[in-house]
Amino acid sequence: MSEADISLDLPGVGEPPQAALEAETTTAAKPLIDIETLGKDLPAWKLAGLMRHQRGAAGKAVAAGDFEAALAAFEGRPLGGGR
Repeated sequence: MSEADISLDLPGVGEPPQAALEAETTTAAKPLIDIETLGKDLPAWKLAGLMRHQRGAAGKAVAAGDFEAALAAFEGRPLGGGR
């Protein structure tokens, strides 16, 4: 089997390095906002519990959609550690 018979359909394979760099810079990144700002309408105990549940620290920045998903997971968790 020769190298011509092998087909790898992976992004960036066979592209010059500059084209791969341009592809990475053109993708739009989600804006990151710190957890305290996103959770300003939550009670303090709930925000603290969410941060502990997600292993987050004060000042951690996340996307708004990720915060909402983490909050839904926190609110839907089994109480008592699932025991």
